[in-house]
Amino acid sequence: MLITWSARYDTGIGIIDSQHREFVNLINKLYSACLHGRDGIQAGFKEAMSGVVQYVHFHFDAEMEILEKAGYPHASEHKKEHERLIKEILGVLHGYENGVPFVPNKFARVLKDWVLTHIAFQDKDVGEYLAIQKKLESPKEPPA
Repeated sequence: MLITWSARYDTGIGIIDSQHREFVNLINKLYSACLHGRDGIQAGFKEAMSGVVQYVHFHFDAEMEILEKAGYPHASEHKKEHERLIKEILGVLHGYENGVPFVPNKFARVLKDWVLTHIAFQDKDVGEYLAIQKKLESPKEPPA
């Protein structure tokens, strides 16, 4: 495994945390395909990359919907980070399909670094923002 999930990556947003764990599983599958030599890469890499691309779109759409509904003040910057990763993934996949020399396990490590950094910082900030918003919206208990 390239990435071992840890509770320190939890944002406190159940749906987002479960999607992050699934994304980590997909990255681990991609990395596993990279470790099986040229034949493994040919057989498993494209399928794993396709799964990553599909899941990235699904997850980012869901996450942005939550951010927009919550009025997260940094939503546009967050979206730009998502778009940057999607562009990078699609660029690598396009290059791979067109015979551009490529080191798949290096790319899997780049994904790992991006995902864990993004989750540990930007997504954690979102979780903290939503927790504060929830506290502010909670009805106050009358004094006893």
